[in-house]
Amino acid sequence: MVSLSFYGGVGEIGGNKILLQDGDTRIWLDFGQSFTMGEEYYTGWLKPRNKSILKDLFEFGLLPEIDGLYDPELLSCTELGECEPEFDGVLLSHAHSDHVNHVSYLDPRIPVYLGSGTRLFMEAMEKTSAFASYGKRDYRCFRTGEKFNVGCVEVEPIHVDHSIPGAYGYILHTSEGAVVYTGDLRAHGTRADMTEEFLKAASSVDPMAMVSEGTRMARTEKRRNLSEPEVLDGVRKVCQNSGGKLVLYTHGPRDMDRLRTFYSASVECGRRLVVDTKTAHLLMRLVDDEHLDLPDPKLDENIGVYYRKKRSGTYIEKDYYVW
Repeated sequence: MVSLSFYGGVGEIGGNKILLQDGDTRIWLDFGQSFTMGEEYYTGWLKPRNKSILKDLFEFGLLPEIDGLYDPELLSCTELGECEPEFDGVLLSHAHSDHVNHVSYLDPRIPVYLGSGTRLFMEAMEKTSAFASYGKRDYRCFRTGEKFNVGCVEVEPIHVDHSIPGAYGYILHTSEGAVVYTGDLRAHGTRADMTEEFLKAASSVDPMAMVSEGTRMARTEKRRNLSEPEVLDGVRKVCQNSGGKLVLYTHGPRDMDRLRTFYSASVECGRRLVVDTKTAHLLMRLVDDEHLDLPDPKLDENIGVYYRKKRSGTYIEKDYYVW
């Protein structure tokens, strides 16, 4: 018998924790943190205690209390006993926190399957953020076109377009038919063709169930999804009409499409794009990927890196100071 159980991501934004069971095979689809997690209990400096973090999160129903799922080293203050892992794997769709953050609590013996791009972004986040720590675990990376088995389920990952590179949807071939998990996807981005490939493949297997994000499914007259060329045109106009004054911008920290748009507009307008050291670090990790076509912050004269003196982390900020 095949079943789907939802422990997060329903009635909230993010926090996807979806358990697929096929006979004795048990697979998690993402294991993330919702955007509003704990806001009823924690604010400012008030947060779960480090030594009893799982106990606190269980107490308020912020994590599902399930045997054979969590890191034994974190269970000492809980009512769960230590035991062998009772799950066959976790499939991560992409490296946004609402899909990956709670992986840090899992038993490190449970395999985590993810695209090689997702792994790269998670490594960069651990290097540059005090709030991202996923720990040593059994990561198993794949690339587009590679299928693999988790227990009795054949997993077919297919790339989709999203506001972070390396995003995937999944077709899971179970004993009773195909189950489709979209992860996050979009059709108005720079690689809408990848989303289209996923949709065609998903349609071709005549799935018995599809699990999809639903935060922006409703159509309203007030909201309009701009294509990236339309955003570029708007940014270009702002730069041209600024009278030579400083132009400030912001974007999602891992949205490389939007960063490329700001970079293109700044170059076209004879300006220099200035990024922070975290963005520079990420660019250095991605610059060799010819598919992304990103500038090198150490070599490109059109990029400056804002260096703010502070206590250094595990990476050295001054390595990216090019002024």
